[in-house]
Amino acid sequence: MYFQSRTDAGKQLAAKLVPKYRYENCAVVALSDGGVMVGAEIAMQLHCVLTMLLTEEVRLPGEHDPLAVVDQDGKFTYNNMFSTGQLEEFTGEYHNYIEQEKREKFHAINQLLGSGGLIRRDLLYGHNVILVSDGLKNALSLDAAAQFLKPIKIARLIVA
Repeated sequence: MYFQSRTDAGKQLAAKLVPKYRYENCAVVALSDGGVMVGAEIAMQLHCVLTMLLTEEVRLPGEHDPLAVVDQDGKFTYNNMFSTGQLEEFTGEYHNYIEQEKREKFHAINQLLGSGGLIRRDLLYGHNVILVSDGLKNALSLDAAAQFLKPIKIARLIVA
């Protein structure tokens, strides 16, 4: 599906979500910078909170696809496009490099967030959480969001 702009995409998605979720507790979580623009329209129509889940990709030298992502809690989520055998090989061969990258990426996220910048879990607890992005290259950001939301008791997870 193609849209004229991210704002247009948000308006069209909001039009589809409003009939079902207008009177329910919802929260919109953007997975990318462009997702914030899409999510802003949805949050405005649903009168709910909009927040962004910050993640940083960890890439191995010479690999086109990211090995994993680190989220703002420091959780490390592997890319599910790699097989278990490949992941074992990578983690064995590049263990020190991966650990260093984890620390550097987590530090970069903390630099961006500053104090009090983390997603408040109470804003998501018991809510329908709507994940938005302006496009997904792979399922890695969705996997990271699911990992982040796992300890929070949410009502429903909606991917828009």
